[in-house]
Amino acid sequence: MNSTLVKPVRTRGRRRKVPERGSAVAAHTTCYEQKAKVMGLKAANAFWNPFYYHPLRRTLTKPLLHLSDGQLLQELRALLYLAVASNRSLILPNVLGDRWTLGDGHYSDLFLDRALWPGFRTVHLADHLLPHSLSILEPSFYWRMARDFSDVHGASVPEAKVLSLAGGGRKRLALRQVENELLALHDHTRVVLHVYSSADGSGEDRTIREEKIKKAAERVAQWSADSVGSYGQFESERSTYAELPKLDYRRSHNKHVRYTDIARSIVQNSRLCDNFFVPDQGNRSCFNKCK
Repeated sequence: MNSTLVKPVRTRGRRRKVPERGSAVAAHTTCYEQKAKVMGLKAANAFWNPFYYHPLRRTLTKPLLHLSDGQLLQELRALLYLAVASNRSLILPNVLGDRWTLGDGHYSDLFLDRALWPGFRTVHLADHLLPHSLSILEPSFYWRMARDFSDVHGASVPEAKVLSLAGGGRKRLALRQVENELLALHDHTRVVLHVYSSADGSGEDRTIREEKIKKAAERVAQWSADSVGSYGQFESERSTYAELPKLDYRRSHNKHVRYTDIARSIVQNSRLCDNFFVPDQGNRSCFNKCK
């Protein structure tokens, strides 16, 4: 960055120089926690690596609501497995919570009147999971690519392929079905899962129902293009939301998933981060890595 003004600032007793250009400010963060510095740069849309932001990177993501800790962990594990099984990087989304039921002492900072929790502080993974070709990206991955890197690679940002699947209600969605549908989309670089409630509007005319699903898929595609995740209000999102099935490796004859060893490793070595939807404590949290 070619700065036109250097403005000294004081941080924890030390003077640091922050270059300014117009209304833009470039700041360098210092963090004593492993990996949190890069996470912070990504979260602030300040990470700069043209090879990282490549349009041919194969990705997977899904909007996530926090209905309970158990439900969220179930869906996160399922997403982790699907990403590894399909050889895709997982874009961990920011999570939408119900601001009215989180209770006192829980996360109170609102973004556009929504209670959001950062994706990089959702799931804790053991280090030995990394050999499973597990790559995690930030929610603003494609937004940043469109803004800063589309001209670097000479290719446009890939269009999102929304995979809509009915779940919830009386229709039981199997994770093996999701896996098969996802693997069939091998020609699509960018896939967004859209699992909707089959109970919603089940008595409607088929044409009307299909049109509603189509419009919902378009909203999901718009959500995936946003730098944060353009959720609606929690009550509205909840009314049509359905969960991903539980990742289970104990079924006989491998009927549940294709790769039971990977599924077992993910279930046994992943959990929610501590203090989920709880405000940071103290003044040394930096971006407060997942613990």
